[in-house]
Amino acid sequence: MANRFGQQFSFSMIKQTWSIYAKCTFGSSGAVTLVQGSPAASPGVVSVTKNATGEYTFVFGTQSGMLDVWPRFLHASVIFVSASGEAAAPIMSVTTNSTGTAGTCSMKIRLVDYAGTEASPADGEIGYFKFVFSNSTAS
Repeated sequence: MANRFGQQFSFSMIKQTWSIYAKCTFGSSGAVTLVQGSPAASPGVVSVTKNATGEYTFVFGTQSGMLDVWPRFLHASVIFVSASGEAAAPIMSVTTNSTGTAGTCSMKIRLVDYAGTEASPADGEIGYFKFVFSNSTAS
């Protein structure tokens, strides 16, 4: 894991849990922008890349380029804010988890609509992503 300070207590029964949040805005054709800035909107996320319709890769680490290594993946979720009232691709699944691999630390996700078809978020939508990891394999 990167040399950063985390908050002391997570009140979890799993040791050393870390929650990583990412705020992403989406443009036409599902083009994604990771929101950075002050205060940091997406600490712990280096980049987000669109691979194909409804398919995105998140890379975890520091903005200075140091990648993390997370021994245990625990959870991922997303909530979309849409001006139209209903998100275009509200269902997320993890298709590839390489967060425990040194030098990679990435996760590929897939977004689908309610019919189960790959879909990218609509222009103007904002996605609030949450990823939960453990920095320990101890029980």
